[in-house]
Amino acid sequence: MRPIDADFAKERIRKSDLTNREKIALMLVLEDIPTLAPPPNDPLTLEELREMSGEPVWVVELNGYPPHWGLVYWCRKSKRNIVYVTINNGASICAEAFLTVGGKIYRRRPEEGMA
Repeated sequence: MRPIDADFAKERIRKSDLTNREKIALMLVLEDIPTLAPPPNDPLTLEELREMSGEPVWVVELNGYPPHWGLVYWCRKSKRNIVYVTINNGASICAEAFLTVGGKIYRRRPEEGMA
């Protein structure tokens, strides 16, 4: 048996062209099926970002730019590794400085109202 993502399935049912009676029936059946809990999506720490070079992340800036996808990469400068994240228009910023001023970086786009 394959577990499913219940939230995804419920959203698909809600958006379907089924009648309300059919939607309710499917939702009730869904309640009895083993489902996956979504993995946590807390803001990433600098230590976690150090392990993610080359991976995409969801970046929430504080300067009015809309949230967007970015990439994590590191560069060796002054005998230490500095983690960078691409931000608006492909520019990059030091992740440590970005997090210090309150920017948030996530593994994936947060659910509505979570960021």
